[in-house]
Amino acid sequence: MKGKILGFDVSNANGVITGEDGKRYKFGSAEWKAPRAPKPGEDVDYEISPDGLAAEIYPLRTSAGIDLGDMGARMKDALGGANVDLGDVGTKAKQMLASGSNSPAGERAMGLLTTRLPVPVCILLLVVSLFFTFLSWSSTQMPFLPSVSSGGHSIIGVGDFADEAGTVVSTIDKQAKSEIESSQQTINDYKSSPFFANADTSRMQAQIEKKKDLRGEATIAGLLVDLLYLLYLIPVGAAFVLLREWQGRPTALANLGVGALSVFGFVLAYLNKMALTGLIVDSMGGFIGEMAEATGTKFGAQTAFGTWMVLILGVLLILNTLGIVRLSGQQRQLQRA
Repeated sequence: MKGKILGFDVSNANGVITGEDGKRYKFGSAEWKAPRAPKPGEDVDYEISPDGLAAEIYPLRTSAGIDLGDMGARMKDALGGANVDLGDVGTKAKQMLASGSNSPAGERAMGLLTTRLPVPVCILLLVVSLFFTFLSWSSTQMPFLPSVSSGGHSIIGVGDFADEAGTVVSTIDKQAKSEIESSQQTINDYKSSPFFANADTSRMQAQIEKKKDLRGEATIAGLLVDLLYLLYLIPVGAAFVLLREWQGRPTALANLGVGALSVFGFVLAYLNKMALTGLIVDSMGGFIGEMAEATGTKFGAQTAFGTWMVLILGVLLILNTLGIVRLSGQQRQLQRA
């Protein structure tokens, strides 16, 4: 139904609508679907609840809530009276904002933002994926890794991190393999030579075992690095959820999938941090670790603020899907259903 706001009492958060049918309908602020207070005389669209109250009230002509009316004059004054036609800038800007919020698409978008928790969560996931550092390299203390440059990588840029990390892992693995083959050849030469047949090769054998363990660490680290490419599914999944929400289609399974991927991404980031940094320390015999500890300098792979953001947003998606956390507007929709 269509009607007008007759009045709204801010103190008790209640108001009255005059409908096109000439009747008056009371409403509470919880039914108001705009990010500002209702204004007397404002045209609205609403439904009538079984109790005879106005519900799901949307403004038909919303105000941006910003005083832009005299912006042109103020800008002209600030320019010292320059010959620039800015007289109607404020009016036009206000009209543009109002027309955008009045459109059906604008009203639907606002409704989804205020009643569907997965919508703002997935928008934030896209922002975090694009702009927040998820993993980073600190290589100022690692001159032996010239292929690695210090810097942060978002989820969208995690492929570059994986490429650099893969190069590090491959380099360490190849070096360990070469040292194993060289040591083994030396041991074989000793055993086959009559001059060194009784030589003690136990120390050399111990070094071979250490290098074999190092290659095992490199294998695990390489697998974890390869799994980083799965993180691309987080922004893709978030975009898919937003599309489903816009279409009004079920999103429960998609929400759980994106939430689980986000939590997995957090765990994967920390596993990569520990595996890569440990691999570098072990490959250098503890020298780099001792130097970093003495200088208080971080090195190797590091997690960043974006890692925690992804975890929090993923947990929110899962809890929302399980019905543990909901927006107040979403809870009211469920109660009506």
